[in-house]
Amino acid sequence: MPTVQPPYVYINLAKVINETEPLDSSDNTEYSGIQIPKFTTTNDVLFLTENDDRLYHNDPPTILTSHISELPQYIYNLQQLIAKKTEIIFKNI
Repeated sequence: MPTVQPPYVYINLAKVINETEPLDSSDNTEYSGIQIPKFTTTNDVLFLTENDDRLYHNDPPTILTSHISELPQYIYNLQQLIAKKTEIIFKNI
């Protein structure tokens, strides 16, 4: 019987930072953020066929290993007005 390696899943977290500028100058700028996961695996140790699946059901039990890390890069999203509030009011009058 061939040696079976446990399946590995690598999870890389990318930060997404949002900055939303206010509509009015008296309001505050809003900041928010999320982390988006990117999953990668090693295809040579996943369940690819029914035959492979049977190999994993023998002793010892299957151990799914996951590695979680944070990417050094981040995504920065700036949301700002296309036109100033006074320009919009002037054009509508």
